[in-house]
This record gives sequence, C-alpha cells and structure tokens, in this order.
Amino acid sequence: MDKKTIKILLVEDNEGDILLAKRALFGCSRPIEFIVESAWDLSEAIKHLRNDEKYDIILLDIGLPDSSDIGTVQIVRKATNIPIVVLTGSDEEEWGLSAIKLGAADYLTKDMPLEKFLVRTIVYVLEHKRIEDELKTAYAQLIRSEKLATIGKLAAIVAHELKNPLAVMKNAPEIKEDVDIISDEVNKANKIISDLLQFSRTNKPTLKPEKINVVVRKTTSRLKIPPEIELTMELQDNLPDIELDRQQIEQVFYNIAINAIQAMTDGGRLTIKTNLDSDCIETSITDTGSGIAGENLEKIFEPLFSTKAQGTGLGLPVCALLVEKHGGRIEVESRPKKGTTFIVKLPIAKTIKDSKKISEASMGNSAVSVVAKGE
Repeated sequence: MDKKTIKILLVEDNEGDILLAKRALFGCSRPIEFIVESAWDLSEAIKHLRNDEKYDIILLDIGLPDSSDIGTVQIVRKATNIPIVVLTGSDEEEWGLSAIKLGAADYLTKDMPLEKFLVRTIVYVLEHKRIEDELKTAYAQLIRSEKLATIGKLAAIVAHELKNPLAVMKNAPEIKEDVDIISDEVNKANKIISDLLQFSRTNKPTLKPEKINVVVRKTTSRLKIPPEIELTMELQDNLPDIELDRQQIEQVFYNIAINAIQAMTDGGRLTIKTNLDSDCIETSITDTGSGIAGENLEKIFEPLFSTKAQGTGLGLPVCALLVEKHGGRIEVESRPKKGTTFIVKLPIAKTIKDSKKISEASMGNSAVSVVAKGE
C-alpha cells in the first residue's frame, strides 16, 4: 500500500511539546508519511502561510510568545482555510469549544496521550474536510446546472422576442437625425442577443481528430491585436491529435484571448502556450493586465456577471460549458496588477467513443477552478 503524505505546520514554542508531537507522528504505525515544519510564534506561522507553502493541517498552540489567548485561532483562520487543530495546556472543555467556534476543526489538551490521539485526530479532521469539500463541490455544481438551465431557457425567449423588432429598426428607412446613434445601439443589442443565443444553444460537440496547435493558430488569425500588445506563442511540437469540436474550442480560445487583450489597456504581452500533461493537453493564455480582484474571481464563470461597462457576462460561462462538454476543465490563476492565466485542459482520447465517456464522467465535477494570488 502506498504511503499517504501529510504536511503539517506545527506552531509551538515549547521544545518539549514539539518533541512529544513529533514522536507521536513519526511513531505512527499507519501508512502515512508526515512532513513537519515548525514555527515558534504566530508571526513566523503567518509568514509560512503567506509564502504559499502547501500544508494539509495546522497544529496550533494558543499560548505563544506573541499571542497567548484564544484569539490566536481567529488570526490564523483569517490567514488561511487550512484545517486547524488546537493544542491547549488547559484541560477546560470551554477553551476547546471556544476554539472551534472561532474556526478550529478540533482540539487536544496537552495532558492527553498524544501518541494515542494526535494521529487519529489529524486523520479524522482531514477526512471530514475531504467529505465537506466534495459536498460543497456537488452542491455548487447542482446550483450551477439549475441556474444554467433556467438562464438558457430565458435567453432563448428573450433573444426570440427581441430579434425581429430590432431587425425592423435596422432595415427601416433612415432618418438623418440620430441614425448613427440608433444604428450603434441596435448593433449593441444584436451583440447581446447573439451572446444569449450562443449561450442557450451550446450544442453537443461534434468530435473529430484535430491538432491543437492548428486550432490555436486559427484563433490568433482572427484576433485584432493592438500594436502596443505583443503576441508570443510557445506551442509544443509533436502533440498528439485530440478529438474535439474545432469551432467550439476556437470560440473558447477566442473569448479568453479577447478578454486578455481588453485587460491590457496600457499594452503588454499576450502569451499562448500548449503542452502535454499526462492524459490531457493544456493550452494556457496569459496576459500582463490588471488581474482579477479576489472577490470577483469566484464569480467570473457565473452567467450575466461582468465588470465591463458593456459586457453581457456570458463569454466565460459559454467557455466553461463548451469545455465541460469536451470532458475538460478551465483553471484560472490571477495576481492583482500582474495579470491572469487561463488554462484550458482537454483530455486525450484515442477514439470518439472514449472521449464521450470522459465527458460523461466529468459532468459530476466542477469544470472550472480558480486560484487567487496576492502580489
């Protein structure tokens, strides 16, 4: 049986307690490899967390040199969503319950035999988090699917009702006064309707073997890139063919690239890369624009959400739907004032039948994931 690795941040200033905790962890008979990093006080712990170090769990003493009360839990919780197990010298149950109310997952008193309870508590907390995360993902996917279905029906109705009157306005005899204004507004309305129709008609992909680099080059040939923006392409050679709907994936790349260009109002660099990653082909589109605010990052794939003055908020939801229908996913990383990277991951399938199976299997999982990073 392969060993599971668990990385721990142990926040403790007492050397004896550190040794006891490590002895309990490293003496464990379970197939688990523990990696333990220590922080002697709260300030050092926060530095570890801000350095994007990946921990599975935090063991936190609440009696530290620079923070010696129950509020320590609240400070750490504000800095991270990593599960916290509090280690307290107090044997009063109220301390432990107060810690849980402030965001701790569990607590242990130091008079407990750690060799008996520490590993058991860690395993329980991590398993609870895994189940909780799966439930949140499933619930979010259910809400998203219901929302998309409702908005799709609404989009089709709205588009149908508005298309004909706008066509009449567009083709009516011209009146010199205000005709340009009317024409511009009609064109904007038609763009909104086109987006609504595209969103409501995301058909099942017609899969054919394609070369992803050809699809990327075809997409970039359609882009109108301002002179102040430099286009760089790093396309890996000899990538295997991938079964996809060329028109749909071109639309995905085009929508993302247009957003990237619009984000670089003062110029910058648009970088498109392709590479093979185990069982999928990744296409990344990176801009050096303003980035996406953390509070907006989780919303960018929600239908009708847009930070643009004239945006419909349907471009990225359409991308997510199309990629999901291919059995793939979109990952987003963004740094404020640094830029944003969208990574489109499409599975490699030897046959159309295999690709359909992948797509069906992926429908229960979220097709998008986001990562917000500070400066």
